[in-house]
Amino acid sequence: MWLCVPNNRALFFLIKNSLRLKYDRENFYNCLKEVEHLQGFTRKSLALLVERHGYRVVECSDYSLRDVQFQPENQSWYPRLGDATSTLLGRGGLFRFQKSLIGSFDHTAHLLFRAGHYLYLIAARK
Repeated sequence: MWLCVPNNRALFFLIKNSLRLKYDRENFYNCLKEVEHLQGFTRKSLALLVERHGYRVVECSDYSLRDVQFQPENQSWYPRLGDATSTLLGRGGLFRFQKSLIGSFDHTAHLLFRAGHYLYLIAARK
């Protein structure tokens, strides 16, 4: 079995959610509150879930936004910094640039802290 889920220990989520709380922006731009939204997992909680249902964990790790193996569709939503910088002055350029910073930050968090946006788990029947 192969699962991909949001990572509740992702550095981007931790920073974004703490800022939302600090500035009372939990409902900003139609954001869903935690209890109204799909919940993410930690490595431990995901492993416990599959083990309770008769599987053993073969591999579990994080990955970042724009990962070409797991989320190729995010290549356009979170452009690479160089691509976004070249269109900075054009229509929608600032928004694309800001989105590229999120992707770059998340990739760095994945590489340095194993705290990327998502988790994947590969499991086998016991």
